[in-house]
Amino acid sequence: MSKALRIVLAFSILLNVLLIGIIIGSFSHRLTGPLTMHNQMNEMMGELPEDKRELVERTMKELHSETNETKKKIERKRDEVLEVLTAPEFDGGLFDQRVAELHELMGELVSEVASASKKIASELDQKQRIMIAEFIRRRPTHHFPPHRAWEKWEESGDEKAGEIRKRKENDNSGQ
Repeated sequence: MSKALRIVLAFSILLNVLLIGIIIGSFSHRLTGPLTMHNQMNEMMGELPEDKRELVERTMKELHSETNETKKKIERKRDEVLEVLTAPEFDGGLFDQRVAELHELMGELVSEVASASKKIASELDQKQRIMIAEFIRRRPTHHFPPHRAWEKWEESGDEKAGEIRKRKENDNSGQ
């Protein structure tokens, strides 16, 4: 085997190993993110007395079930807002109406969370409230999935959609 061929082969193997490492690293961060948050919550909860831990767990389960319907309504309303935004003819009045409805639903969700937080906080001392506040600060933010209208636009074959997608991918690959 010639020297040039060995160098190309070694370089190719090195690039493949790096690519595999990047892919595995990317997937492992996606998979361990929720586990890390769960572990952090368990760690924080472990520092609370048993009765307080039960109060927090019970209240969080109640909050989850109470807010589930509101979250579904928010997601549906968000889709409606984006449908108006991406319609062939933009209707500013309808857009304002849908956004106002979305804000109202988000306000309901915030009120539900605030009520549960108040219930928990009223039973904890300052040190315990500080622990919970620190956990909340470290929580990752949630990102909404892409809207279906974007997918429809790309599928339409509109070259502008393709240009924007390529630009977005290039911007993301440079990070």
